[in-house]
Amino acid sequence: TTDFFGTQLPGQNLFALTKRHATGGLTRIAYDIDYQNLDPAGAFITINPSWRSTVTARIEQPLLQGAGVEFNRAPILIARATQEQSIKTFEDEVQKMIRDVELAYWDLYFKFQELYSREAGLEQALATWQKERNSEIYGKSTAADVAQAREQLELFRAQRLVSLNDLLNNERKLR
Repeated sequence: TTDFFGTQLPGQNLFALTKRHATGGLTRIAYDIDYQNLDPAGAFITINPSWRSTVTARIEQPLLQGAGVEFNRAPILIARATQEQSIKTFEDEVQKMIRDVELAYWDLYFKFQELYSREAGLEQALATWQKERNSEIYGKSTAADVAQAREQLELFRAQRLVSLNDLLNNERKLR
């Protein structure tokens, strides 16, 4: 209700409780105060304001479409199933990530072991090449033996660089 100037009068829709039932029904209890400006009842009264308060109780129950517990709980059950599915998807993604991190860790560990063995082989090849070169100086070894030892040293050096590169790539992958 509005007054002469179109403003809302106080007391409208003062208090209401509404409850939706699982069967589709609706229960509403409301308390309202309504202002009414009635015509004067007699010649001596120029204004006769009236405040009317009402308590309303309303029960609605759909009889055909939208009735029943299954019909009204279906959106809730669908939302719950969707939420459970998203939780399972999230858990699967976390498990995959943990598995991938573990695999990357073990790959990095094996690359460290490979680099260690390549460095040990490189040290042995260097010692062999130095021994062959010293033997050639004293005439106990030939130039072919020294060249073969040098070739083996360069092969181990190249393998160590490849292993180091693999190690750095696996370390980057793990990070």
